[in-house]
Amino acid sequence: MHFQEHARKIRHLKVDTSGDPITSDILFVLQLLTANKPLLPGLKAFKCMGATEAFIPFIPLFLSPKTVRIAIDFATGLPTLMVASITSRLSTLCPDLESITLSRLPRDSVITEAVSEMVLDCNRDTLRRFLALSPLTAEAREVVYQLPELAELWSVILERTPLPPVALPNLTLINLEYGDHLDWLQGFRGAVFGGLESVCFRCESEQIGDFLGSFESVTVTTSIPATLSRFIFRTSRSWIPNCRSLLQFTQLRHLIIEFSCGGNCSSRVDDNVITDLAQAMPKLEILQLGHPPCERGTGVTIKGLIALACGCLDLSALRIHLKLPVWSRR
Repeated sequence: MHFQEHARKIRHLKVDTSGDPITSDILFVLQLLTANKPLLPGLKAFKCMGATEAFIPFIPLFLSPKTVRIAIDFATGLPTLMVASITSRLSTLCPDLESITLSRLPRDSVITEAVSEMVLDCNRDTLRRFLALSPLTAEAREVVYQLPELAELWSVILERTPLPPVALPNLTLINLEYGDHLDWLQGFRGAVFGGLESVCFRCESEQIGDFLGSFESVTVTTSIPATLSRFIFRTSRSWIPNCRSLLQFTQLRHLIIEFSCGGNCSSRVDDNVITDLAQAMPKLEILQLGHPPCERGTGVTIKGLIALACGCLDLSALRIHLKLPVWSRR
């Protein structure tokens, strides 16, 4: 009775099964205590770090219809069907979810179906954060890119098909991982965004192509150039980005483009590129082009640094390749 009295008052619960494992015996006792009712009937937020195979079956024990925020970080090497089973049930257990974060999801068609089922069953008028790096079925994509209250989105696009018409008036952040094509970008053409502030893209294809040029050509038809303050692109591949394609994004504060600097470095950023960026983006606070610089003898000289110093007065973090004069290398 004392336990149940305190359990009703708990609103936030964080479980780390990797650092402080809860034994199955304890979980079975708690399950018996609740008689198939929520253990924490007033729980608003549930966060589980390193969810293990022994703990996952008991996750529903902690959730209730009042739970609106769920974050689960799955341990590696879990059975795919187990992860899929709990994932597909989340929106049924918690019908008014506002935030869903699922980390380290296995990449499998069964997971795709489970995550998509969860999306289709969720309350589309309450969901504000959907952070799950997993592909979705075509039907689930239609739903996700039309959610009226969605503010943050993480997703994966692998199919060679365009995105459905995009209407996300409240979206402020989007994080997309994609495969070896750019067909999906056409979904951004004429898309409805109210105030998109941050975009992050990741691609590990051997042929990235002119992603920046393609992104610029489709977003010019939207409000993105006037609202975007953070642009990130990451790849571990060798790549030569056309940074000038981003010159229309004059409100950028963070510009981060990472590509391989190992072996035969692909960096082609020079003084002209840096000068153009400094003139177009006076609000820049963070500028990173490439991975930590290698010993390749090309890059930006003192001329480019002066342009940055004069044009970007708020610059606080800088990572670019420098071409130092011979005397300074001694």
